[in-house]
Amino acid sequence: MTAKCFFAMFVVAVGASAAEAAPVPSTVPLLRVHAALRVQTSELGFEDLDYFVFDDGAVTGFLAFIGEVTCSGCPWGGGVGHGSGTAQQFQALRLALGTNTVGFQTGDCEVEAGRVGFGTIEITWYGRNTRRNAFLVHVDTGGTRCAPQVANILTAIETYVLQAGVPNSNLAPFR
Repeated sequence: MTAKCFFAMFVVAVGASAAEAAPVPSTVPLLRVHAALRVQTSELGFEDLDYFVFDDGAVTGFLAFIGEVTCSGCPWGGGVGHGSGTAQQFQALRLALGTNTVGFQTGDCEVEAGRVGFGTIEITWYGRNTRRNAFLVHVDTGGTRCAPQVANILTAIETYVLQAGVPNSNLAPFR
């Protein structure tokens, strides 16, 4: 085999493997969630949480936490996670966002959480072109109740983030 033939076979093989390579993840956001929560597990603690859901279903999440009662002066713990749910799970999230009109919610209302916790959750939804909507939801603070659609949106987001294997507040379901 000549060097030219070998080189041609190498170029074809590399080209084929590049075509089969995993697609480049999206950098187009669908949602951003920021939560600042006081939560009760075995002790009272604080969680600061951010996650981004991208338009291809990928999720990146950041969680920082600290226990206040038994660990005075301890450093913050935390984690970063990346993942993606299945295509069906992502479609369920998109359907929930559309059905519950995420682009029109105004927030500044309160939901009840599935476990003991209180604080705020800010949702930013990125629509087509420059359209977007951001709203703030209070968790178990005794304020004006949110419309059921807001609780449905929060529950759908938390469910999808959990399915993607990314750190989340674990407060769902919301009511």
